[in-house]
Amino acid sequence: DGPPASAGPERVEALVDRFRRQGPPVRLRLPEPEPSWPPEITSTVYRVVREALTNVARHAPHARAVTVTVAEEPAGVVVEVSDDGPPAPAPHRGGYGLVGMRERVEALGGTVSAGPGPDGGWSVRAVLPTHDGRSA
Repeated sequence: DGPPASAGPERVEALVDRFRRQGPPVRLRLPEPEPSWPPEITSTVYRVVREALTNVARHAPHARAVTVTVAEEPAGVVVEVSDDGPPAPAPHRGGYGLVGMRERVEALGGTVSAGPGPDGGWSVRAVLPTHDGRSA
């Protein structure tokens, strides 16, 4: 069930468009011009965004807005997905989405953090270093 080998910012746009049709409005920020990342980075960006949006749909049904940011920073490629949903206890579904996301990102030498945002809602942030230590 993985994305095509060409997954990249354009695929993230398609993913966000599908989510917009069934969920709250999404603001998408991507680097310009379109970056040329290695396939393992582009597929991981896609999967982080997909899992985070899936979690918004499942656990933040009352969110009014979602922001998806993909940026190139000195630390590498940074992916952040945040929503403004009110705090609500989420039923445990026994899923492995965040665990799988963390394992995938850490396999590339990156980090993931997930938790309540400073103003409410929830935020997922992944940092994916490039192989040469520079941003992509």
